[in-house]
Amino acid sequence: MKKIVNLTWVLLLSLIAVSCTDLSSIYGRIDELEARVNKLEDLMKNARTRIEALQGLIDAEAGKKFIKEWIEKPYGYDLIMSDGSTLSLMNGRNGKTPNVSVTEMNGTLYWTIDGELMRDAQGQPIRAKAEDGKMPRVQITGDGYWQISTDDGATWKDLRDENGERVRAKGLDATHTLSITETDAAIIIVFGGKTFTISKVAGGGGSQPGVFDPNKMAIEYVSEYGVAKDGKSFASAHTADVLGVFAFNDATALFAESFLVGKYHFPSASEWLGIVPQSSNISFTSESVKTSVVEKIKVGKDQAEKDYTAEYKSVSNGIAYGIKFIDKSNTMRTAYRYQVVGLSKDSNDAYLKVTARLIGADAKITLDTIADEAFWNKDKAKNKERVFPAAGYQKGTRVNLGTQGFYPASDAYATSGFNKYKVQGLEFDQASAKIHRSVLLGNTDKYKFTIRPFSDF
Repeated sequence: MKKIVNLTWVLLLSLIAVSCTDLSSIYGRIDELEARVNKLEDLMKNARTRIEALQGLIDAEAGKKFIKEWIEKPYGYDLIMSDGSTLSLMNGRNGKTPNVSVTEMNGTLYWTIDGELMRDAQGQPIRAKAEDGKMPRVQITGDGYWQISTDDGATWKDLRDENGERVRAKGLDATHTLSITETDAAIIIVFGGKTFTISKVAGGGGSQPGVFDPNKMAIEYVSEYGVAKDGKSFASAHTADVLGVFAFNDATALFAESFLVGKYHFPSASEWLGIVPQSSNISFTSESVKTSVVEKIKVGKDQAEKDYTAEYKSVSNGIAYGIKFIDKSNTMRTAYRYQVVGLSKDSNDAYLKVTARLIGADAKITLDTIADEAFWNKDKAKNKERVFPAAGYQKGTRVNLGTQGFYPASDAYATSGFNKYKVQGLEFDQASAKIHRSVLLGNTDKYKFTIRPFSDF
């Protein structure tokens, strides 16, 4: 704002210096300049409003707040949130609207503006996720270019495109897609190029913390990132080097006395089974089809286990597919895509990527349908992804870094005998991904594992 006002005075003094006689011409040019400044001010204000709205929707979809009421306005909609805040969703009808949005890459949402990724002072894309709770700030320079701040305005950095050029603040002239659809179970909002599905509470709208959502896919309960090395926060990236490793008993304690309390829990093996198959039902190195696979799955912390049927197709190129949660109603029927990427010895960047899409009772969508990449490339907004780094485990030193991932469950392999000391959980390598039900001793500090929390609600 200050930069724009300063520019106004500089140009004004220049005009006066040129001529003091042709006042009508000067006044006309001043009016034109003020109109341009006002447009830039509106564009900057609308950009901030749009960032706040998108962050609020991300938080609501994550269950941090919920929608109490939504009101149609000439410019779009106002959402009245459970924390007392108001989110304004603007459709661009009344002038230019900044093209602020979020884009998903490898299961993570990042901020964009005018089609370019917002980056921090180190040049890294800025994440838009509920766990951060921090939004970027934007301003427009006196010569009309975007600047970004990630430290609450203490410092500013030019937004640059992929060629290193500064990005001019243009905005959108046309009305862009904005819609709200209300069903019995959810409020579905299309805004900023993304679809947000926010579950409802009986008697009102929104995704209320503490209420189980029957329309939430199993994969959405998995935290976006694993636990960091300090055990006090989530890791900052999907790489093995930023993940902490914890002895089984220490991991159990994390969920009783850390930042996870009341929000996340140590998942059981039956919860992990909602994400990957049991035993060797998929292969990344050979072709196979498995049908009528019975799985006892639990979705949600306090829900009961239930028998579902699944079917899987492996295509031998590091990718496999599956349809899980098949039952009489098929309301939770979900398509899955599994892919291992970059597995190699001592790599910090290798991972398993699991993509899921709710398909429900649509009989036209079969195992062959989802085994076609065209299915996943169409309507990508419907996909939900989670990335699991191949961090191996620790036994004095790190074992199988870059070639294996192991994420333990909270329940031991058995309740008595020697097997009660064995840990079970998600295991993947170059060959397959599965729930391994008898793997490593978990009763001593000798073995340490990476931990992936599941959301309570």
